[in-house]
Amino acid sequence: MIKHPMAGEVLLAALGGWRYLAALSGGGGVFILGLLHGGDYAPMLLALALACGLCAQYYCWRVWMDCRLFRLLYSYPEQEEEFDAALGQFWGRGVKPRSDMAARWQGARRLFILAAAGVVGQWIFILIAILWPAVG
Repeated sequence: MIKHPMAGEVLLAALGGWRYLAALSGGGGVFILGLLHGGDYAPMLLALALACGLCAQYYCWRVWMDCRLFRLLYSYPEQEEEFDAALGQFWGRGVKPRSDMAARWQGARRLFILAAAGVVGQWIFILIAILWPAVG
């Protein structure tokens, strides 16, 4: 079922959400730089927010890559072995044992969740940094 082309389309649509996460994180980064430049906000909290944003951007890049690679994998399902060999060659790992599609889906989902967690963490630190002077 998971190898069916419709399942692939559903996965690609879900992974396409990386764009929104990247935009929220990028917007947060610009907001942080504005706060650092123009105000008296907790710089350590803003640094943590920036670190979360950078992590989110990294995981968004990984999800973008998975999106592209899943599109390729679903376009040529009969060449899964060559796909794995090419990835292993590119990353310098050699050929590793074949992954089943369920494990690939689980990995992509994990990356998406990590990207979302980075964005949420970034904005939480931003809000705390903004509210911190008001509390103290």
